[in-house]
Amino acid sequence: MILYENTVKNFINAANNRSLVKYMIDEYETATGSQITPFLKLKWKYMMNIAAQLISSTHGMNSECGIRIDLLSASGFQEVHLILASKDGNKNKVLFVDMIPWEDVRLSEEADMVYFDEGIGAGEKKTIHPSFKMAASINFKSSGVESESMDVKTVAFLYDCEYTHERDIITRYRRELTDKYPVCYIDQINKLAEYVKEILTHGGGTEVLRRLKLIGTRTENNNNLMYPAQKMIFSTVKNHLEKDELAWFVIQNPSGTGGSTLLDEIASEAEKQNKDILLIDKDEEADPEDFPKDKIVVWMYDGLDDEEQVRSVCRIAEENNIFVYKLKLDETVGLPDGGKGLNWIERYLDIGNGEKLEWNPQEYPIVIVDSPEDMPDRDGYANVIIRDNIYLDRATGEICGSKAARKAVYREISKGRNGVYLYIQDQALKEYLKKGIQDAKNKYNWLKEYIDVYSMDGEQLETAQKEKLSNESINKKYTDMAIGYMGRSAWDKLELQSKNWILSGLLAYHDMKKYDQLLDFSGVCISICKAVELETGNRFFSRYKQYLTDRYGDEAPDRAPYALVDDKGREKVFLDDSTFSLGKIPYLTGAGKDGKDFNRYAWNEFEAYCRDELLIKPEISRDTIDEHIGYTEKIRLDFRNQAAHRISMDVIQAKECIDYVVGIMHRLGIMLDAYRF
Repeated sequence: MILYENTVKNFINAANNRSLVKYMIDEYETATGSQITPFLKLKWKYMMNIAAQLISSTHGMNSECGIRIDLLSASGFQEVHLILASKDGNKNKVLFVDMIPWEDVRLSEEADMVYFDEGIGAGEKKTIHPSFKMAASINFKSSGVESESMDVKTVAFLYDCEYTHERDIITRYRRELTDKYPVCYIDQINKLAEYVKEILTHGGGTEVLRRLKLIGTRTENNNNLMYPAQKMIFSTVKNHLEKDELAWFVIQNPSGTGGSTLLDEIASEAEKQNKDILLIDKDEEADPEDFPKDKIVVWMYDGLDDEEQVRSVCRIAEENNIFVYKLKLDETVGLPDGGKGLNWIERYLDIGNGEKLEWNPQEYPIVIVDSPEDMPDRDGYANVIIRDNIYLDRATGEICGSKAARKAVYREISKGRNGVYLYIQDQALKEYLKKGIQDAKNKYNWLKEYIDVYSMDGEQLETAQKEKLSNESINKKYTDMAIGYMGRSAWDKLELQSKNWILSGLLAYHDMKKYDQLLDFSGVCISICKAVELETGNRFFSRYKQYLTDRYGDEAPDRAPYALVDDKGREKVFLDDSTFSLGKIPYLTGAGKDGKDFNRYAWNEFEAYCRDELLIKPEISRDTIDEHIGYTEKIRLDFRNQAAHRISMDVIQAKECIDYVVGIMHRLGIMLDAYRF
C-alpha cells in the first residue's frame, strides 16, 4: 500500500509542517477501514522524523529525487519501506530502506531467524533475519526499455534499536550476504547516510518511481506483477464486480503493455466472485452488436483500426444506459517540461547530458531511416549516421563505443533544432532505438492526455468531469461524501455550480491519487476554492449590494463602503460582481483582519446587513464575521493563490484543501450554517 509518494523536497516540507503522518494515517485508515493504534501512530511520527532529518541533512541533495513510503503487510507484520529513487546517467538508482520498528533483537538458534521485541508488551517473537528476507524478497522489475539498467540497493534500518554485542545479528552470517543486504542500527545512522547520499545527489527521481514496479501481491493464476495503470483498471473492474454494477470497459492496449496479464487478473477475480463477465482480447474478433447488455464487458483493442468499433460500443452502451470507461493501458512515465527530443536521444544513447528520457514526438520528430539516401534535406533537421563503432552488445545490453565516437554523434545531433533523422549501421542498436522511440511515443501520448485533464482550472475541470459525474452512482458517491462532512443543510444552500465544482474537485483528487501521487494537484484546489468564491461572493458582495440598494435607493453607491464602489467616473457606481475576490472580504465588511484595518462606518453598514438578512445569530455578528474572515484568508493564501499562480500543489496540499474547505474541518459548511440563505 502506497502511503505517500513525491519528491524529497515536498516530503521534507510535509514532514516539517506535520502534515505527512496525518496524511499517511488517513491513507491507511481509508484503505483498510480500521483505525491505526496510538502506539503505531507514535512509531510513524518518530520514524518519519528520523527519515526527514536524514534526508534534509544530506550534503548536495537534489530536491527532485523521488521518495515513496510503502506499507507492506504479511504474516501479521506491518513494515514500512522508504524507497528513494534517482537517475544517474542512463542508470536508474533505487534504495529500499526497510524501516524495522524493533526495540530489541537477538540471534535465534536457527541460522536464518532472529528474536525481536517491538516494545508493545507482547514479548519476544521470532522472524526471518532482515538480510535473508531482503535477499529473498527483492523481486522488482524495470518498466523501462529492456536493456536499461536498474541499480537497486537495500538496507534494513532498526530505527529504534541501538547496537550492542548482545544485539549483534550479523556475527553468524556469511559476510557476502550481510554486506550486500546490510543492517543498520539507530546509532549507525551514518552508515545508512552513505547509501542515502549515493541516491540523493542525482535527479530524475519521479521518473524512476513511475518506472519501478514494486513487489506485488501474486495471484493464484500467475506470478506477474501489475504496474500502476494495470492496478488502477483492475481495481475499477473489481469494484464493479463487488457492487454488482453494470459497466463496459473499452481499453486501448498497445503491444507490450500487459493487456493479457490484466485480463488474467480480471478473469481470476470474476471467478473468485462467481460473476459471469465477457473478456475480449485485442486479438479476438469483437462485434459490439453482440456484446451482452446485462454483463460487465472488458474489451482490449489495439487502437490502430478500431476507432469505428469504439464509437459503436459507446453508442450501443448509451442507448442501453450502460456506463463506459474509455481507458488506455500503458506504463506511467514522467512528462518533460520542455519536451525537447534532443535531450531524450542524448540520454537514450548515453552520449550527452540530457536529463529526460521522454519528449513530445509531435514537436520534435526522431526518425530512423533504412538507408542514408532516405534522409531528406530539411532546414533545421539534422541527418546523422551512427556508424558501427557505436553498437549494442546483445549479451550485456550495453551501448559500446569510444568517447570520441560518442562526442562526434553528439555534435551532429545537436545541430537538429527541429528534429533528427538517423541511419544506424549496427542492426541491434537500430532495433533498440526503434523500440525506444515507439515506446516513448505510446507513453507520451497516453500520459499527456491524462495530465491534460488534471492541469485545468476550475471551469475546465468541471467540464471535463461532466461525463463521469453524469453517472448516477459516481455522482451519489461524492455527493454523499461531501454531505457527510458539511451536513445536509449547508449542502442544500450551495448553488448548483458550487456543487459541481466541489464534486469535480473530489472526483479529480481521488482519481489522481489512486493513479499517481506525483501529479500536480493545482486543478483540484482551484475547483474547491472556486466554490468558496462563488458562495462568499453571493453573500458578501452581490446580496449585500442589493441590500444597500433596497435601503438607500439611488443614493446607495454614495453611502456604500469604498470597497464596493468605483468612484473614478463622474459618479460612484457599484463594482461589478466579477471584481469580487476573497481578499476583499475584510475591507467590504469593515471588519479588517488580524485586528487591523477596522473601519467603523463600513462595519456599521455590514452589521445592519448581518442583522436584517445574512446571519441566523446577528447578536454575535462581529465574532462570526471575524471567524469567517480567518477561514477565507487561509483558503485564499494557502490554497487559492498558490494554485492560481501555477505553483505545483502536491497530494498532501490537495488533501489539506479538501479537508479544510469541505472535508473534516468543513469550514465552508460552518460558514453556510451561520447564514440564513
